[in-house]
Amino acid sequence: MEEEQEHLPPRKGGLFGWKPTLKQLVIMGMLVCGTGTVVTGKMLYNMKGRTNDGEREKFEFPWFQTDAMFVGMFGCLLVWELRRLVAGRKVVVHPEKEETLLETSTELTPEEGLPNGAGSIQGSEGTEKKKSHWMSYVYVCGPAVCDMLATGVMNIGLLWIPASVWQMLRGSMVIFSAILSVVFLKRRLRAYHWFGVAVVISALVMVGISTIYGPPPPGEEDVDTSHELVGIILVVVAQLIQASQIVIEEFLLKGINLEPLLIVGLEGFWGFSITSFIILPVIAHIHVKGIYEDTANSLYMFTHNVSITLVSVLYMFLILAYNWFGMLVTQQFTAVHRTILEAMRTMFIWVTNLFIYYVITDGFGELWSNWSFLELAGFVVLFFGTLVYNEVIHLPFFERPSSEQDYQKL
Repeated sequence: MEEEQEHLPPRKGGLFGWKPTLKQLVIMGMLVCGTGTVVTGKMLYNMKGRTNDGEREKFEFPWFQTDAMFVGMFGCLLVWELRRLVAGRKVVVHPEKEETLLETSTELTPEEGLPNGAGSIQGSEGTEKKKSHWMSYVYVCGPAVCDMLATGVMNIGLLWIPASVWQMLRGSMVIFSAILSVVFLKRRLRAYHWFGVAVVISALVMVGISTIYGPPPPGEEDVDTSHELVGIILVVVAQLIQASQIVIEEFLLKGINLEPLLIVGLEGFWGFSITSFIILPVIAHIHVKGIYEDTANSLYMFTHNVSITLVSVLYMFLILAYNWFGMLVTQQFTAVHRTILEAMRTMFIWVTNLFIYYVITDGFGELWSNWSFLELAGFVVLFFGTLVYNEVIHLPFFERPSSEQDYQKL
């Protein structure tokens, strides 16, 4: 009966007779919110507002933006708690184990994983001793620190390079994930995996060259080549930090059974706490461009400039929504779909910024130049290399595992 329903013509209704399904809404939500997070983040850097000294300056505060991201992630914790209450989740106490377990009818399987690059954190029951329920909340602090450092470094890099390039450079995550998985997780990679890595490296070189020789983004005409090069390096280094996050999760979160949305919310809590009470006070004494931030000034500009306030709040909401839709995509689709969607997100970011510059205002967005053709070629090559690495494209001249058991050894 279910198979017959899949072949029925779509029911009329909705916009122009089209009524989207749940999966279509999830895909659109992830693409729209994922695009919005990067576009609004870059837009904030070019927005000007009144400072506490009465001057008008750009809102260039990468660590403040990092903190705002964690506020959005922390919102996932509120969504999780609301969903838990609505679903009628109940608390069951086992005195003999001296721990509290939360039971619900909406359990997630180990394969569902964690959005935003966090990976699977479900351990096999019966093979390892379960960690304390409250201690599991503390263990999430480790990955949160990696996420904080990586995001902060990336946000500094975003000061000097276009948003589309910034997003493409995040594809270098494949390179470091491959290396760290072999060195620390003792996984075996095949020749086609390393071929995919080589293709990704060549693509990133193309994208980097197009950035250095191409025109600067709108509103950043004072950015020189050295700053663009530093921005590129910082984004790539940040991917090394995020790749190490996977290794840390493998050791710290193994055996912990927490829902993905709860994990994201906890990372938001830890990230916000550490950034607000440790990082921001420290960098206030480091007078280096891109690192130094006057938190009092950023808060003043945030609270006294309506446009900056609205875009910042929108940014936080988009972070929350993107993580929520990302979790739904992980539940309802495969890793292959996620790979394709992330590539589509990169293209959406680029197209949106081009639309903003040429249609809405030339003070934001990105412009098209002759070097953009090289960036486009780099994007295509990057997409191809990622698909090869993730075994979406099977090249005939590479030997592949002959059995499911061989796959499990990788």
